[in-house]
Amino acid sequence: MKKNIIFKVVDLVLYFNVLLFLEIGIQTFKQNLFISFGSFTIMLLNLVYAIYMSQKQLKSYQANFKKLEIESQVEAKIKEETDLELDYIRKTLLDKRVEVEVKNVFPKSKFFRNVSLKNNSQKLDLIVIFEKGVLIVETINLTGRIKGTWQEENLTALKPDKGPLSLVNPLIKNADLQQLLENLLSLDSKYFKSIVVFGNNTIIESFINITRGSFVCTIDYLAKILNKLKRKPKVFLDDQKLSQISKKLLPLVEK
Repeated sequence: MKKNIIFKVVDLVLYFNVLLFLEIGIQTFKQNLFISFGSFTIMLLNLVYAIYMSQKQLKSYQANFKKLEIESQVEAKIKEETDLELDYIRKTLLDKRVEVEVKNVFPKSKFFRNVSLKNNSQKLDLIVIFEKGVLIVETINLTGRIKGTWQEENLTALKPDKGPLSLVNPLIKNADLQQLLENLLSLDSKYFKSIVVFGNNTIIESFINITRGSFVCTIDYLAKILNKLKRKPKVFLDDQKLSQISKKLLPLVEK
């Protein structure tokens, strides 16, 4: 950022001239009125010019300051928009990685993204249906730490660039959405699993009080959880039931 200097060397010269000719005018006032009057005239001209230049420089400084203020606001806006774009890109990449991991373990799985429930007031990042049931997935791309236990309504996200932020407990959010899906799809709760997947830049400090049938992990551990679900023999949905579920979910997918 360029510095704006109000007081310059030329101002020192002008004010020095004012003092110099004032002194000459005073000293010659009794001896020579012509020289004294001339000195006072030169002093006044320097003083007027000095004041004029100061006012001009002040207006220039104010204009430049306003310009810098506008530029700063624009830069902040661009940074904010860039950060939002980067967050969106990272979130999209995380979502794609989740889909790849699920497909690797359950090749016949189907994905429903951005599903709206309850008159669009509730939205789900991703619903996966496969032979082992319905997987409600919430993805969160966050650089920092997650503090708190998973029975609390709100967790604390510690981001290095923004400090502590309140984060609505995604497991509780998923549990509420599961209730809606159970009624919508006419399925028992045993067919549902809830999972919250964080990016690898997130440190999860606690896994205390994660409810049965729910999972929390970073993306690198997702495959391990999916393979664990695959080995469970008790729950199974046949192709006909999966087709019925698909027909009910498709109209809810945000276009």
